[in-house]
Amino acid sequence: MESPAPTAAILVIGDEILKGHTRDTNSSFAAKIFYSLGIKVGRIIAISDNKEEIAEELRNLTSKNTFVVTSGGVGPTHDDITYEAVAAAFDLPLVFNTELAEIVESFYGVNDKNIEKNPAMKMAHIPQEHELFYSKKMKKSPEWATIFPMVKVRNVYVLPGLPKCFEACLHGLQHCFPSAIGSHFMDFLFLSVEESLIAHTLEDTIQKFKVVIGCYPILYNERYQTKLTVEAGTLANLRQALEHLEAALPANSLVELDPTSLALQKLQYLNSHDGAKTAFDVFKTCHAKYPEAEIVVSFNGGKDCTLLLHLYHLYLKSVGKAGAKVKALYIKNHETFSEVEEFVAKAVVHYNLELIEYHDHIKAGVEKLMSDHPNVSLLFSVEVSAARFKAAAGHFHPNVK
Repeated sequence: MESPAPTAAILVIGDEILKGHTRDTNSSFAAKIFYSLGIKVGRIIAISDNKEEIAEELRNLTSKNTFVVTSGGVGPTHDDITYEAVAAAFDLPLVFNTELAEIVESFYGVNDKNIEKNPAMKMAHIPQEHELFYSKKMKKSPEWATIFPMVKVRNVYVLPGLPKCFEACLHGLQHCFPSAIGSHFMDFLFLSVEESLIAHTLEDTIQKFKVVIGCYPILYNERYQTKLTVEAGTLANLRQALEHLEAALPANSLVELDPTSLALQKLQYLNSHDGAKTAFDVFKTCHAKYPEAEIVVSFNGGKDCTLLLHLYHLYLKSVGKAGAKVKALYIKNHETFSEVEEFVAKAVVHYNLELIEYHDHIKAGVEKLMSDHPNVSLLFSVEVSAARFKAAAGHFHPNVK
């Protein structure tokens, strides 16, 4: 029996949010992170600086969700009461944490652990059943943004409210949330008709295929009036739902925005350019030597490897193998942005990828590929030289085996 899919709730704490003095961007950022991990966000709630109300909301959210992330209320002032509220939610006492105390002293430059003389020491008093997690430093985040650790109490993850700190902490702590990536697949459709004309078609598709469909009106666009998102738990189910939906839509209402739709015309154009022609020659040579099942394309969502993947897609289409399953190696690390994860998930659908995923450094990831997939003979990769695309240096490196 499969375990239930993980869920998350986001609790934004602060009177300044409810009064409109501060714009909440943290919940949107957290929702993107969770979505990229395959974790469904079921609740986003904003609440005032009231300990009893926060504690009550936490008891409700923690009982219904795998993860609960809080934003705000962890500073040194009188209205920073999140730790107290978390403790109250689980009937726990607050305890003094010496590790946090040392960080507070260093950060504020005050060598005094007495909370009466040093109010900042309030930040070192946290619920008893806690774990501390230090965020991995991100290249684009300021040094001070990840000095303080995240405090975890049971399934509650307490984060700061300052957006730079919140984003740096959560982005660098994705490893704390078990990824369910691959448990959902999504694609987009763009229509030239209003949503009211397709309401029954959408309901029918949802009922038959148990997919999630989002329908959004688009204003002031000359090409389309409605955008659809279709999500499913498996790639096969998504494809079946899309086929059914496209067949049932009003005639000529589907607007083609898929960059692969004019693949053969683009291939003819690209074939007149030396770099692309060289790549096609490499693909042809490799396919003459190795079966498709032994070929893997390196793909991390970047522009260079996306170009490689697209060129390979064009080549397969030109030799009558459009729609063929393509093995792709995806190596990510703690600095992989959620937008990249979303892009990779879309590419899996568009290019019919069999994604081989590792969370590691590139060299270690390739070594794991070799170990886990001993039948792989060839890995297509790219390098950039003088800002021009090349197939791997000299076209071929020694084989992967």
